[in-house]
Amino acid sequence: MKRKFTHVALLLLLLTTILMSGCKKEVEELAVVTMFAGDYININGVDQYQIWSRMMRPSSMEDNQKKEGASSDYLISASSTSLNDLISKLMVRLPKTPFYGHTYVYVFGARSAQEKILPQIEITMSNPDSRPAVFVLATKGLASQIIQLEPSGTTTLTQQVKNQSEKIAIDKGVACGVTMNEFSEWLLSPDRDALLPEIEPVSSMEGETVPDSVIVQGFGVFREAKLVGWLDKEESLGYLLISRKLKNVHIVVPFKKDNKSLSYYISGSKNKINFKIIDGKPSFKIKIQTVGFVAETDGYDITPDQIKPLERIISDKIREYPLKSIACAKKYDADYFGLMQKIHRYDPSYWQEIAPNWRDIFQQADVEVEIEAKIAGSGAVSKSFSLKP
Repeated sequence: MKRKFTHVALLLLLLTTILMSGCKKEVEELAVVTMFAGDYININGVDQYQIWSRMMRPSSMEDNQKKEGASSDYLISASSTSLNDLISKLMVRLPKTPFYGHTYVYVFGARSAQEKILPQIEITMSNPDSRPAVFVLATKGLASQIIQLEPSGTTTLTQQVKNQSEKIAIDKGVACGVTMNEFSEWLLSPDRDALLPEIEPVSSMEGETVPDSVIVQGFGVFREAKLVGWLDKEESLGYLLISRKLKNVHIVVPFKKDNKSLSYYISGSKNKINFKIIDGKPSFKIKIQTVGFVAETDGYDITPDQIKPLERIISDKIREYPLKSIACAKKYDADYFGLMQKIHRYDPSYWQEIAPNWRDIFQQADVEVEIEAKIAGSGAVSKSFSLKP
């Protein structure tokens, strides 16, 4: 009986090996696309679309490349005045059948996002093989410059950008990932505007052993499917506090107390947005609650009776970020918070009255921000210390 079982196990192992080798061969016949970059540029006096794709090398080639110290993926590009022709040119240049199951990132250059974002989104979403969960980003320069950079601390550039979009940017409160599906819904929405996280090249510091790479930080603001401006770090944090529920984050908010420099570390936040219609004009009240701790530094010890006064100081400091982001929304005339969308959803009769000129109403709307910051604890040590000369 034991011998029979052994024979069956060996047979199953043999079949598995054969099937796996067959699958491996099939995979190596595919061009696995992991990242796209789209630009709209002028070539010899003619405006053209340009697309770059980054693809994984087959495992057999990848092993050889690693031995030689080369990248584990490769780039292909194409240019044309027509998007359909552009895709045809790219397909011809691909060495194998394209596979989009591992496509995670799409970067748009500034001019492309300013002038030609909608047709590119439409043709991408119409592709039955496209992934609606792909992360979309915008850069102030050319997307081609981004996709040609090397990764820093990860296997591939695609994985690095995916990690930053998915986790790191929101953990630090500087941006958040936006998917192709979410972005396209915003672009087509009749009652709100869109934004995309900003990706930019970053140079390595002197003495660092990592190559020049990228950072995801800030947002690009869209109005009627056109890129119109950018949010800096503080304005981006303001957007996140208003629009997202933050969990398990590590966001640093510096502040001063008695001329001492302290830091409040936000670990979580939640928000609630209410509105009233007063004399035909909407009035919004945004309440944001945060929880975090204060690091005891600069010789400053926190006692229980100081908690409440500190919370008020921190609340006032945090309030600056949403107010700056709201000011930017009105400057760009772009409701990327979706405030007017709330009116459309919860007061449809009033929306019908203002729909033709909802942007004018948004500009006139009063927006009040209330912050309630809670200190859940203080630094890792019970007593602060200072170095003696």
